[in-house]
Amino acid sequence: LYLPGRRLYGYWMLLENIPGVLAKISMVFAEEDVNIVKVLVTSVEEGADSLFYCDFTDTETDPEKLVKDFKRVREVKDIKLMKPVIPGLLIDNIHFPITVSEERYILCREDGFRGFVKGVRDEFGSSGEALLYYAGLNTGEGLWRGLDYYTTEARDKVEIFKQLFTSSGYGKIDMEIDIIEKKADVKIYDSIECSQGIGSEKPFSHYIRGMIAGVFKNIFGGEVEVKEVKCIAVGDKYCEFRVRRI
Repeated sequence: LYLPGRRLYGYWMLLENIPGVLAKISMVFAEEDVNIVKVLVTSVEEGADSLFYCDFTDTETDPEKLVKDFKRVREVKDIKLMKPVIPGLLIDNIHFPITVSEERYILCREDGFRGFVKGVRDEFGSSGEALLYYAGLNTGEGLWRGLDYYTTEARDKVEIFKQLFTSSGYGKIDMEIDIIEKKADVKIYDSIECSQGIGSEKPFSHYIRGMIAGVFKNIFGGEVEVKEVKCIAVGDKYCEFRVRRI
């Protein structure tokens, strides 16, 4: 959380997971005129993992005093104070590593991803494009295998993949799959990769194209060809990929 000019502190708490506990914690903050800016709460085996981002700008309350106050609350099983890295900036380093379905995730800013995609292409040319494709291919295959955590049903795995693809920030994805003919039409709106190539004279996707190939290699049970026939980098409204078993 970054709010320049604000006096921010954070509190991580492990709470007893019972109805009304958040209301009770909120009252402690309210009594000290501390504004809760953001709350993240997740049920875990030990209780309720809770993170409160708070604004102390308009109060004289000492953040350390609140730690002592919360330790006297029966439902608070553990607590840690998060101090700003610089004034107005809170970064959650308590929840490390980040995991989804028990697999470790990393977060990447768009400018970092841009540096990866454009840097590889600029440095290695067509060889870099091939590198991006095979990196995407391995990523897609790994993602598909990871979906076994939820189900082994291919139809369900496709739906989960689509949701995870979007929630991970790659773009919004639609698929039309012909399992009999072993071909598919994939549309991606606002592709993170192709948005880095606006103004290109040809379709820009290689990494995500490889991801699609890795997924459909498993769906169709063999090698596939993936062609990008529309691309936002050349001015189309969305990116479109034609997939077929070879």
